[in-house]
Amino acid sequence: MPKVVVHGVLVVGTLHYKGFLTPGAVYYLHREPDNPYDPAAVAVVQFSGESRQILGHLKRDAARLLSEAIDARLSSNGKYYLKPKCRSPFNSGRSGAAQECTVGFFIKDDDEVQDRAIEILLDKGFRVTYSN
Repeated sequence: MPKVVVHGVLVVGTLHYKGFLTPGAVYYLHREPDNPYDPAAVAVVQFSGESRQILGHLKRDAARLLSEAIDARLSSNGKYYLKPKCRSPFNSGRSGAAQECTVGFFIKDDDEVQDRAIEILLDKGFRVTYSN
């Protein structure tokens, strides 16, 4: 099954929730269309049994762009995986501390869906790798 990896995605708000994301760990993305601050919000979550814990959010510009991919249901299994690249957050300006991460998902094995995914992600300025 083809896999898409989006590089250079920033996560903010981790200090508000838990402190930081652990490199090597895998987290998931969850759309929050009812978020009162941003209808394009995408939360970074960790599952523990039946409960879901929010650990941060994608930075607003990345959330707007990736929310379109999530809403288009490009993932073959409905899951979007997030992996932090480094432990130390850095100051990203107004958004405060941020961690650079990659987002990966398995894409439907359908030429039309794959073309749409590449169009959405590359046209939005993301650095994307793709493998079969």
